[in-house]
Amino acid sequence: MFVYQFTLEVKDREELLFVEQVLRRLQVKFEAKPVAADTPKALAALRKIAERKVLVQQIPDAVQWQTEERQDRPMPFREL
Repeated sequence: MFVYQFTLEVKDREELLFVEQVLRRLQVKFEAKPVAADTPKALAALRKIAERKVLVQQIPDAVQWQTEERQDRPMPFREL
């Protein structure tokens, strides 16, 4: 048995259904996973947020802030 992995880009739902139908007829096991199409847009939005440096102004020392904010709690089965 040979195992290969292919990545296909389909333009719409109709094309996806056609490809799935062909794969079923060929008795090929497959898994269709949607991919986020807005990745560049999301990255651009995150860059804009980072450029504002709001968190840097509010939290100048992240380690100190985390130490102060963090609340330790007992972990399950650690008392044994």
